[in-house]
Amino acid sequence: LDKSGYDDEALEFGVFKRLYGDGSFEGADYFGALSWRFTEKTGLTGEQLLAVVRSEPDVDLFYMNPFPHNEAIHQSLCLQGETAHPGFLEVCTAFFEAAGLESADMYRLQPSSEFSVCNYFVARPAFWKAYIPFVERCLEKADAGMPPELCKRMHSAEGDWKGIHKGATYVPFIIERLLPVFLRSPEGRALRVYKVPLPAKEAKLNDDLRELREMKDVAILARSARILDLWREKREAYCHIYFSKTWCERNFKMLNDAPVVW
Repeated sequence: LDKSGYDDEALEFGVFKRLYGDGSFEGADYFGALSWRFTEKTGLTGEQLLAVVRSEPDVDLFYMNPFPHNEAIHQSLCLQGETAHPGFLEVCTAFFEAAGLESADMYRLQPSSEFSVCNYFVARPAFWKAYIPFVERCLEKADAGMPPELCKRMHSAEGDWKGIHKGATYVPFIIERLLPVFLRSPEGRALRVYKVPLPAKEAKLNDDLRELREMKDVAILARSARILDLWREKREAYCHIYFSKTWCERNFKMLNDAPVVW
């Protein structure tokens, strides 16, 4: 797909909208549009992905997470977003409120099965016909209802403070974190979903990260505050070893003080 001449701050979602609008979905059993960096980020070839799709014929949406270490470290995708894009929570809170979404969902404990970034989707038309209008409505309501200063900030390059996303705004990073919200919505709840395993990425996780991820998933499944506290203690010890002092000083108060929504 030639993207030259198209400049949409929503990035991948802009591609989805374009293809949805020009009828590219018509007649397809499944549809997806993947970055040219797909294999680099996921460790899967295109043929391997197609093999997964063929092996699960009853699934409406295939998605994946090329960064499984985040599943171990973070309570939710939105809290992870703040560590990667400072100011994200303030902008995202205003976005959720204006879009009519539950701001509590930003802090909802998310199991590893719900983590998905990069918008690597292969899905039936039923998903696209619900997901694209859902995101479009959220964007339209946010633009119309957010406080002007926060709306201006959302559309600024502050979202890419390190300059590694070619000056991206906060918009695509908010959209990336809407999938779990959509899948809990009336439009998304009936869809059958499958998170595609990424063996090459899983192989890079050390034992501590695997244990952290398992602890968090068990805490959520059991709704156990005690296990969650143990996860937080182990997470802090892990991050002080593997993360920089600057990262810990910038993020740990925010991560530890965040409200917990089961």
